[in-house]
Amino acid sequence: MADEYLIEPDRKFIKSMISMGGDSVKKCFQCATCSTMCSLSPDTKPFPRKEMIWAQWGLKDRLLRDPDVWLCHQCNDCSETCPRGANPSDLLGAVRKYIYMQNAFPKFLGKALSEAKYLPLLFGLPIILLLGILISIGNLEIPSGEIVFAKFFPHLYVDSVFIAVSVFVMLSFAVSISRFWKNINTTSSGRGSLFKSIIDTVIEILTHRKFKECDTNKSLYTAHLAIAYGFIGLFITTGLVFFGIYVLEYGFHLTILTPPLSLVNPVKIFANLSTRQAVAITYGNENKILFNKCSGTIDLEINSGVGECKSNLVHGNTGRAQTESLTTPRISDLEIKTATLNTDVDNTGGNIITSNHCFKITGQYNSGPEIPWSS
Repeated sequence: MADEYLIEPDRKFIKSMISMGGDSVKKCFQCATCSTMCSLSPDTKPFPRKEMIWAQWGLKDRLLRDPDVWLCHQCNDCSETCPRGANPSDLLGAVRKYIYMQNAFPKFLGKALSEAKYLPLLFGLPIILLLGILISIGNLEIPSGEIVFAKFFPHLYVDSVFIAVSVFVMLSFAVSISRFWKNINTTSSGRGSLFKSIIDTVIEILTHRKFKECDTNKSLYTAHLAIAYGFIGLFITTGLVFFGIYVLEYGFHLTILTPPLSLVNPVKIFANLSTRQAVAITYGNENKILFNKCSGTIDLEINSGVGECKSNLVHGNTGRAQTESLTTPRISDLEIKTATLNTDVDNTGGNIITSNHCFKITGQYNSGPEIPWSS
């Protein structure tokens, strides 16, 4: 007999999931289509079916300790095929966002980095810090003469702020990861090795091997990998310049890596290529619009005088799946006269699809003969 489990729904958590992007979670009726078609879902503990019902029931503790939510790459394979438009990938994204906010150190920073309303604060603090430093060194006005950045904002202050922020980030990361690892329930027999998990994570980041298995938005693999390597390249560039200033220049009086660097300097070229990777390649994620115009045939079942042609659209940079309904009044058992397409447009992705037309549809009435028609 299975162990009894007392369900104590957390209504506040359910509302949080809805507000963070899982607004369609209540549409799920546990058909398991998402779990059966996801190429990343493990055979022993498939997701996201169980996560959908846990979210519906408000089982916060189970979701916060569930490692499977981190297997999802939000490629939207499950959302595209969901017959109810429940968008499981959006729900898993909301769960990860909630976990991030709960484990973040300091906690207010996790909330600030997760909600758009805090953007003025995030932009304002660095500006205030910059102005404060400039006032303290008396450089509110641009110095006259040759334009040299170091005269306006000396490297010492730049690197002092950089080192202080870097130490804070590493401390915050270490505390947040320790909280996450303490809370997560990795296996039934206990937690796995933190060191091995870190190594596996780094390898996955460098290869994007599992991301490549996603079917719906394959272009995201290339774009996301390019962005990742772009930021890694910029990190390496920063480290090289820091080494050049404080080791080569101050220690050995060598200025080969001292800014400003020539445009033909290998480090400068590497930095420009990294910037291109991090910025320009994002076209694969921002401008890709995939949608289905009902090409070919679609089974149309006529019941109670109304039929529905359902197709999935993936649009915008979120890859959200959208269900379209084609409502047709039945004049007789084997005749359809008119057809109208009702489009519920979701503009959260930045690219809006305003209409769609079914070119050819095969209708069936009570499993009878096929009825070819077009709109």
